[in-house]
Amino acid sequence: MATQQLEQQQAQLQQLLQQNLQQQRKQQLLRQLLTPQQLQQIQQLHQSQQQQLQQLHQQQQQAAQSSRRQQRQDHIQQMRNLHHQLQQQQAFLIQQQHQQQQQQLHHQQQQQLQQEKQLLHPLLPPYRVKQLQLQQQQELQQLFVPLHQSEQQRQLEQQRQLKQQLGPQDSIQVQTDGSPSKSMNSVPIYKASIVEPSWPSQEKPKTDHAVNSDTIQRIKKCLNRANHPATLESEAKAALHVASRLMAQHNVTQAEVLADESQSGRLQFAGQSVVALRRSDEDRHKRIRIESYMDYLTEAIRTFFNCKSYSTRKYGAMNYTFYGLTDNTVAAASAFEMVFNLASSWALKYRGRDRTSYLLGICQTLRQTAKKEAADEIERAKKAEQDASVSETSLETEKQGNPTKSQLADDTNGAPSSPQGARSTSSTDPGNDAPVNAASEDGDLGIAEDPVAIPLDKDDVIDDESDEEMNDCVEPDFSTDPSDSIPCSTHL
Repeated sequence: MATQQLEQQQAQLQQLLQQNLQQQRKQQLLRQLLTPQQLQQIQQLHQSQQQQLQQLHQQQQQAAQSSRRQQRQDHIQQMRNLHHQLQQQQAFLIQQQHQQQQQQLHHQQQQQLQQEKQLLHPLLPPYRVKQLQLQQQQELQQLFVPLHQSEQQRQLEQQRQLKQQLGPQDSIQVQTDGSPSKSMNSVPIYKASIVEPSWPSQEKPKTDHAVNSDTIQRIKKCLNRANHPATLESEAKAALHVASRLMAQHNVTQAEVLADESQSGRLQFAGQSVVALRRSDEDRHKRIRIESYMDYLTEAIRTFFNCKSYSTRKYGAMNYTFYGLTDNTVAAASAFEMVFNLASSWALKYRGRDRTSYLLGICQTLRQTAKKEAADEIERAKKAEQDASVSETSLETEKQGNPTKSQLADDTNGAPSSPQGARSTSSTDPGNDAPVNAASEDGDLGIAEDPVAIPLDKDDVIDDESDEEMNDCVEPDFSTDPSDSIPCSTHL
């Protein structure tokens, strides 16, 4: 076919050359006979004919190349089919050989058993003969099972080799659904691990208030219990919620301690903890891909545990550093490790975009709950401040409405020896009210002389002061806003 096409092309070219020679002769004759304008028209026609000839030549070349490609592809396909058939024949022959070998072994073993039976029957009792027969049968089964397993392994290896040798189109046709098969990896791509936990300083400042160190241990236990692949999503969220509440209570005690400390003393409470994201296959040459759900998760952990963070990329890893108070950073790092590993293990049942959307949903819900808790804590703190201010104003109004109590308390502190002294103090005091002056000037000195009224008023005043102290002590936990509860965050 190719030679015939070449001969046809050569014949066409010869015809074209003859035509060109004839045209040249005609042009020479026409130049002698025609005007220059007519000659220009003839030249234009000649150029158009040459362009057409070039186009035809290009089309012929393209057709020849396409035919060659088609021939090569057909030849490759034939070779693949032959190779596949040869491999199938080889596999069939190997199976037959294995079967024959197994049959021969089985036949030989049966013969040996029969010979042993003939020898042992007259010498051994029947129960012993049965035991020996059972042992021999078990040995035969143990020999037969590895042979069967080896056949299966060889078949699997042959199938893998076929898939490797076949092209991508053939491998897609082998599948039944027409879609690529699912990966059997039961391990997530990335794994989080704490690299540099923050340790508190050995020299703590001397303070009157003792920080509750058991709270951090309770938080760690809560997160460690939740850090298991079989943990449900609701249980993990509950553990994170409990840890954040415990951390908020711990922050209040630390804020009370840091309020009385200097700048150098506050810095002793600061620290940072680092969590590293690495590939599970420990391949450091591949870059770690940053997803949006990672940012959502870091934001949620920051709000939950009242600290700050930043990320840095290193060779084969992505480091997330949580800085702030030492205890807060340790809890935040362990919570980040727990949530990331659990969420990535839960997402293995999904693929592609479904997996990323699932992780986004988890991290967004955590961020929303963290923001909601922070807002609720701020509202509770505002309500507590309002209640405290209302109680203080009510006590002040009670004192202003019944000034005799405060006056009698002052009189007892002064300890006057005579009623005249009491009258003089009440008359000279410009801040006293009119009813008190009237009572002192009438000569009825029962108020100043009554030995029972004075201690009762003192007790009332003391009770009021104790009520104020109790109201101050019973106030609930305030907000965990970084600007309020971490006075040393600006010095980090």
